[in-house]
Amino acid sequence: MIKTAIFDLDGTLVDTLGDMHVTLNRALHDMGLPRVERHELLGFIGGGVDDLLVLATKGVTCDLVRLKQRYGEYYRDHAHLTSSLFPGVESGLTTLRQAGITLGVLTNKPERSAHHLLHTIGAMHWFVKVAGPDTYGCHKPNPDGLLALMQEMGASPATTVMVGDADTDILAGRGANVATIAVTYGYRSSDELGVYQPTVMATTFSEAVGVIMNPTFG
Repeated sequence: MIKTAIFDLDGTLVDTLGDMHVTLNRALHDMGLPRVERHELLGFIGGGVDDLLVLATKGVTCDLVRLKQRYGEYYRDHAHLTSSLFPGVESGLTTLRQAGITLGVLTNKPERSAHHLLHTIGAMHWFVKVAGPDTYGCHKPNPDGLLALMQEMGASPATTVMVGDADTDILAGRGANVATIAVTYGYRSSDELGVYQPTVMATTFSEAVGVIMNPTFG
């Protein structure tokens, strides 16, 4: 039976694509670089902001430190303009908390940005811990961050699940020997995620909650 559920943030709990798109293109414009289309951005998300910016420059040489600074400045002001919880997340997290399941977030977004986003949209209160790559010094799919977060939360691999919408989430979960749920409503399709062999795939957040609540899962 699952006692601890750890979630990815972007594409799993919160639809942040619109705000990220506006922010990224403004930063690229400042650097004299071509804009990125929305469908392209989908392929850049998941590995953290450094990977995102490298991919967004499409091989053009630029000052990546300055680009990251500009992106960060704009994102602090625009992270919450259109970002919102995916359907079923609010009620689903409430259900899990009421069932006594401990909830956490492990994202490849910097911890400060993750806290800011969740506070701004009123979603921070569900989680006992929200951590980013700067928290533990590594990005998913490296499982070390997940293992460290589990230790802080007093979680056992046998009763923990990692829920995410990207290969990085599934691989981190597998590396930490925990059950994994790949959600397909986010930024990756079932075909893309299936090759990483998650324990279960869910088409909605409510479906993922049902899996977590199933006493035979885990």
